[in-house]
Amino acid sequence: MIEITAQKQSAAKWGGNRLHWSEIYAVRSRLNAKVSGDPEVNWVRYSVEKHLAGLLPLERCLILAWGEGQLERRLARMGVFQACDAYYVSLCDLAEARESAARDGFDHITYRAADVNTLEPPSGTYDVVWLKSAMVFSERPEHTCTQLVRCLKPGGLVILNEYVGPSRFQFPDRQKQIIRSAFALLPERYRRPMMVQAAQPNISVAGDAGWRWYVKRVSNKVLDGDLMPALRRRWIRQQAARNPGRISIDDVTFPTGRDMIAADPSLAAQSAGILDAVAQHFRIIERRDLGGALLQFLFEGIAGNFMDGKPETSRWLDLMFELEDALMESGELGSDFVYLVARRP
Repeated sequence: MIEITAQKQSAAKWGGNRLHWSEIYAVRSRLNAKVSGDPEVNWVRYSVEKHLAGLLPLERCLILAWGEGQLERRLARMGVFQACDAYYVSLCDLAEARESAARDGFDHITYRAADVNTLEPPSGTYDVVWLKSAMVFSERPEHTCTQLVRCLKPGGLVILNEYVGPSRFQFPDRQKQIIRSAFALLPERYRRPMMVQAAQPNISVAGDAGWRWYVKRVSNKVLDGDLMPALRRRWIRQQAARNPGRISIDDVTFPTGRDMIAADPSLAAQSAGILDAVAQHFRIIERRDLGGALLQFLFEGIAGNFMDGKPETSRWLDLMFELEDALMESGELGSDFVYLVARRP
């Protein structure tokens, strides 16, 4: 995993950098099929057609999201709601989402900044709450679910697409072993890093705050026994920038708990508790396990190598897809991502 070195509100965008597993078209098709049974029907369209059929337009929706506003704009184009309150966990994303909605003429979407840990939306207001990569920032899933119950109308729905794997990505040794073994199978040309410097935020260490942060990060690397590997990873990134397409990675990097706290103490802080919290507060009416326990970190930082459309690349993707499915079916791996629809009691 590429090291994260700033808070999410100032973090650079991952989308479009060819770094993340979900940027691979075949992966998106796979995730679509796991939800809807059709590689061309994504979770949003599926949700609308199956769970909201005959109910449109809804009076009001709530969206909790991390991204650039694609979800609410897609729903607006589909005529799903009369009004929508879109809460964003990233201030950077909020500004871009607001600008995009204005350009598209969607004046029935209201944008707000949100902290899912202190969220208190208006009571009994919404027909549906959509959650996309937002619940993962909840340090108190129980509190967040309590607020979602309160803000929904009786019988209202929660539609969720989230990471629900090990908190702070602290995977068990067996999962890390499997990911590393699969990575070692990949030919060298598929292990070449993308231009990762484009995905990293600009970090200024000028001033006392910057230097304190830098010293703390170095101390954490020493405590984790990760200082020399981190320096080597930085060297590889520099060489990859100077010699695009010629440098390959020889192993998968997993973040330590201190890495995650330094990047953002709320990110995946209690992700392993999300499903239990939802089950305690809602009646689950559909759940689809999306996998990702192998594929997410397997393709991290190298996803662009799998976007050439060549038959050989497709075979490697299919092999990794089959491997993850087999490991999930055997119980060796769980599902780190989930699509879920639940109803307020």
